[in-house]
Amino acid sequence: GGLLVGATENLADIYIGPLVHGSVSNWFAYILAVAFLLIRPSGLFGEPSIARV
Repeated sequence: GGLLVGATENLADIYIGPLVHGSVSNWFAYILAVAFLLIRPSGLFGEPSIARV
């Protein structure tokens, strides 16, 4: 997991860094975590909620 985050930070710094005129590696991990929580709000191993009637 950490290797993947580190690799994407460096790739984002190479490709997105010149577009925003600065370093993106400082805040890219936070953006990645927020995007992951938007996609899977229950977390990585979260169980779906079961509605009992």
